[in-house]
Amino acid sequence: MGLSHFKRFTTPYRLIILHVCLAFIVECAGWYLYNKLHQENIWLYNIYMLMEFLMLSSAGVLFTDSKFMRRVMAIVMPALSFFWIYNIITKDISKVFSIFLILSFITITVLYINIIVNKALFTKKAVFQNPIFLISISLIIYCAGTVPLYGLMNILIEGNKVLAKQLFTINMVAAIMRYTLLALAIYLYIRQAKREIAA
Repeated sequence: MGLSHFKRFTTPYRLIILHVCLAFIVECAGWYLYNKLHQENIWLYNIYMLMEFLMLSSAGVLFTDSKFMRRVMAIVMPALSFFWIYNIITKDISKVFSIFLILSFITITVLYINIIVNKALFTKKAVFQNPIFLISISLIIYCAGTVPLYGLMNILIEGNKVLAKQLFTINMVAAIMRYTLLALAIYLYIRQAKREIAA
């Protein structure tokens, strides 16, 4: 749906769509590595973490009207990118880069809360008809909701893989909510764009 109307989208929406496509590819590759080749796939998700953070942060910076938030992100994005590089150099890539992931999720949560406050709550458009609101709430729910899980993931994997796998269901439920809301946001954006063209 999103790719077929790609030219209709502004840059931040294009970044969101590309992020969803990349997530799908990574999930498929991760499933194949683990279930078919019986190899660890955490290294793949560690690489994906940085790409996800940069794409979602860049989209958020383009969405927001807050000059202060843009200045903050101009510092935070390079800082966390360098921290990820530090992790690659000094850490075991087969273990979740949990501190980087937590910091990136907190950053995304704060950024998209700012976007909701400034671009969704105080507009004439109903919030649930506002694509920016749906995108923001989907990312806030996912990022804020899974921070505790990822904070404990390495401990759980080392101590009790069965429990870790069971608790990872939280991630799956949050991901379903996330991508459902993102799909709805893309649908609404396309529908509203068509109405504007027709008018």
